[in-house]
Amino acid sequence: EWLRIFPNPAANLVYVESHEPITSISLMDLSGRLLLREDSPGTGVRLDVSDLPAGTYLIRATSQTRVNTSVILINR
Repeated sequence: EWLRIFPNPAANLVYVESHEPITSISLMDLSGRLLLREDSPGTGVRLDVSDLPAGTYLIRATSQTRVNTSVILINR
């Protein structure tokens, strides 16, 4: 798989690693509301989720040729 998201569940930080450059990464709640976005973060990014309440979220990572949406759990 081209993308790795860890740890899951997470508490404060989520790491996203890719085998290809990520053009954008977004964190959304389950209603689709955009909570965090980074453009052109490269092949690795660290997302600080410490301000978010515990729950289920979506991470969407986009490269030039792929889009991946994954579920992430945040526990406190």
